[in-house]
Amino acid sequence: VTDDPRGPAIRLSLPLANRRRVLIVEDYPGAVALYQRYLAGSEWETVAAPHPRVAVDLAVAKGVEAVILDLMMAEADGWSLLQDFHLGRRTREIPVVICSVISDPELGQALGAAAVLSKPVSRQKLLATLREVSR
Repeated sequence: VTDDPRGPAIRLSLPLANRRRVLIVEDYPGAVALYQRYLAGSEWETVAAPHPRVAVDLAVAKGVEAVILDLMMAEADGWSLLQDFHLGRRTREIPVVICSVISDPELGQALGAAAVLSKPVSRQKLLATLREVSR
């Protein structure tokens, strides 16, 4: 409720009306669940890649606006996947946020990452970073 010369007014904000998709590329189910919990109730709708090798195609098919990428995965090299996103004609404009125990922001950004977060990451930091890189 706000004060207005014309009388009381109610302002509604519907952040979930304009949901945005973020792709989670992470092979540890606990981390995927944590990110999903962090992003629940925000403007972000999560899509989890069932396997890193399908991440690029899934990002295009689902029309994601950002990617959360782990670097240390058992069946994929996160650095190579970052390059695939950065150099791909259909994905180069999608911001990739590295979220990993490996903390090398300079290398990550040189290879095309929009941001680099060190695990463990807080909900506030993840949301702020996604909002920043997807403007």
